[in-house]
Amino acid sequence: MSGFRTLQSADGDSRIGIVVDGIPVEVPAGRSLLAALLAAPGVDIGFFCAIGQCQQCIVRINGYARAACMVRPEAGDRVE
Repeated sequence: MSGFRTLQSADGDSRIGIVVDGIPVEVPAGRSLLAALLAAPGVDIGFFCAIGQCQQCIVRINGYARAACMVRPEAGDRVE
């Protein structure tokens, strides 16, 4: 058994709508914002560690700078 836990919701098919650089995007619910952005078609985001240390995935979420790998998106979030 691994020490990792999933952020994916129990309902693996549920999706939420967020806005990325002014474009509406549907992403899987329950994943980190980084994982959701990596899965979204047409979205390009750089990252290295995915554990909040390198700070290369910093984005603005509803106006606040956050590491995309450390937050879960909520419906209606605006990401820049």
